[in-house]
Amino acid sequence: RGWKRRPSAKGGVPNKIETIKNYKFCICYENTNTPGFVTEKIFDCFQAGVVPVYLGAENVTETIPENCFIDRRKFEDDEAVYQFMKAMDEKTYEEYLKNIREYLASEKGYLYTEEHFINSFVDWVTKS
Repeated sequence: RGWKRRPSAKGGVPNKIETIKNYKFCICYENTNTPGFVTEKIFDCFQAGVVPVYLGAENVTETIPENCFIDRRKFEDDEAVYQFMKAMDEKTYEEYLKNIREYLASEKGYLYTEEHFINSFVDWVTKS
């Protein structure tokens, strides 16, 4: 498993995707704002069907359309993000989810799927 388990207030999470499915939004902060460093964190949110509040790669919109997430950089502080989420109407929320589904179904989104990873790996192995 790599990291030593540390105690948490509510215990461990057996399945991250199943856990975050219970929420409308998910805080999705990368460990760095390095260009191109977009990890599974935002894709886990997409898979769970929640809207990510993203902070990370400064060029994230080269990978993921900006209408698929709430960009934390556009807000002065956490309170402003909270107020934005709290005030969001259902229509706007559903629009984010629709944008996410469309992105995942697109050619650009396909590049980040497990299927594409497996196919690319198999192609690489068979050519080696």
